[in-house]
Amino acid sequence: MTDARNLTVLRGGTAGPGVASDFLNGMVDNRPEGTELRTVWIASGANQSTWRVREAGSDSEDIIDTSMIVKRFGDERGSRLLVYLNSAASARFAREALEAGHPIGVGVWDHSTFLSRAMSRRDSEALAADFDAAIANAKAVVCVSDTMADFYSSCYDLTAPPIVLRYSPPQHVWDFGSSRLAAGQYCHPPGALLAGSLYATREWRAFLAAARNMEVNGERLRVGFNGWHSRRVRRRSWVNYGPALPLDELRERSSHFSFGYVPYWRTGRGRLHANLAFPSKASLYVALGMPILLHGPQESDCAQFLNRFGLGETVDSTDAKLIGESITAIHSPQFADEYVRARAECYEAELSGAAVARRLEQLSRALNSASLP
Repeated sequence: MTDARNLTVLRGGTAGPGVASDFLNGMVDNRPEGTELRTVWIASGANQSTWRVREAGSDSEDIIDTSMIVKRFGDERGSRLLVYLNSAASARFAREALEAGHPIGVGVWDHSTFLSRAMSRRDSEALAADFDAAIANAKAVVCVSDTMADFYSSCYDLTAPPIVLRYSPPQHVWDFGSSRLAAGQYCHPPGALLAGSLYATREWRAFLAAARNMEVNGERLRVGFNGWHSRRVRRRSWVNYGPALPLDELRERSSHFSFGYVPYWRTGRGRLHANLAFPSKASLYVALGMPILLHGPQESDCAQFLNRFGLGETVDSTDAKLIGESITAIHSPQFADEYVRARAECYEAELSGAAVARRLEQLSRALNSASLP
């Protein structure tokens, strides 16, 4: 197989719905015209030489070895393989496939230290070794941010710069956000929505302390949270909590809030992860027509992204006064005047279906080039 336009994406983690499946669905929806893109879940098998695999849309699970995975999902379908390193199993598979001479690409959503945060030292070291070997030897690398691309390029002396591919929400979410803005509903009613998982609990507590009695344009600021959080997180009676919602329901939920809130670690080992990552919730807020308050590192990729397009504010502090000033800035007339233009520019350059298709074409060329004899 010297040339192939189709792509099969393998990923680890949980097999069901979630952030990973939403991200991959965005790739499927926006694949280049005339191509096929399939997704496959992978996990460790009963022993070190086999894998459990399940193709998206299928209820059946197979147990096969590395060479059979490459053959079934790659060679027999005229597809190149991209493996996302989002679990210990997928990282080990990628390493073994590359060591066996298979020309695969790898994708990175999170740094290995984030993936191993709950692992034993032994398992953490094994994951880091597989992760490093996979990136260093991959025929193409896909990342979620420019900062992450620069980081891995310098760490592994990559021959080609990584391809930056961010989450692109479905078009119906963009249409909803555009209709909301066209109806003059920018930043109204005043309220913060956290949609997704909460890990940065220190930042969250500081945000709530600042927001509790705050008023914006004469109205009380509301706070809502739909997603997962640790049982150690104390719930506040005045915060509107709810479960993670499918996108159709989240669209309607978002109409009751004015901006999206993104908390990220500002201290310790988590700051490296926060600097490199680009959260899917940021793309989602932009699509919904909501400016963003990033509560995290000022030098992070997400902060640079917001500054580049003018999509929100970053506060790298737990000081209530600074948090309040950032919230006020988002609701100012000056910010509102620029937001619609900024959102449209961001869509065209980074988050539209066409932008995703361009990057997938780039990935296909890189993998085909690496496969030439």
